[in-house]
Amino acid sequence: MKDSEVSPTEPNWLLRAARERVESPDYPGRSLSRVELAEAVCALIWERTGSERALDAHYIAKLERGVVRWPTADYRRGFRDVLHVATDRELGFKNPSSEKQPELPDVPSEPAKDAV
Repeated sequence: MKDSEVSPTEPNWLLRAARERVESPDYPGRSLSRVELAEAVCALIWERTGSERALDAHYIAKLERGVVRWPTADYRRGFRDVLHVATDRELGFKNPSSEKQPELPDVPSEPAKDAV
């Protein structure tokens, strides 16, 4: 398949809208940037697991463009906590393997103690 024949992806408007609803900690009155979101999610993962992650603004852009539809479980939990939502579905995350299987209910995230 040639680059010109690649099927377009549907943007993830839910994730972008959720990010834009959260105020930037660095710039009051402005929305959370992709960089700030990535840093906040990485910080939460580090706090919970001691594992360093390489999440960055480029990956957030891929998620928002719909190129990536199902981030890892740690990332999804971090996004839910930072963006103050209870389910993956609220962020537009879709598990590609669930399209072939019966849909299971989302499991709500535990509230974050120090969510950004």
